[in-house]
Amino acid sequence: MEYNQLVSDHKNNITEIVTTFTKINHNFETTNKIKPIINMSIVHKYMQTNNYNLSYFNDISCKELKLVFPELPNKFTKKKLIEDYNTYLNSL
Repeated sequence: MEYNQLVSDHKNNITEIVTTFTKINHNFETTNKIKPIINMSIVHKYMQTNNYNLSYFNDISCKELKLVFPELPNKFTKKKLIEDYNTYLNSL
C-alpha cells in the first residue's frame, strides 16, 4: 500500500473508534443514574404543604427528619437529602 493510503485508512479507523466509544459512553450515562434516598415527590409535597423552604433541612435534626419521613434509610445524611431534593427541584 502507498503511504497516503495507509494514512487515510488509519484516520478512518481512528474516527470509527472514537464514534463507537462516544456511543458506548452515552449509553452508560443513561444507565448509571443514581437513585435518590427517598421518593422526592413525598418530600416535595410535605415541603409545599407546610410552606417550608430548603433551610428547613438545616433547622431539623436527622432524627426528626426520620420521624417526618419514615421511608428514609437508617443511615442517611442531610447533605444527601438536600442534594437529592435540589436535583428533584431542578427537574421540575
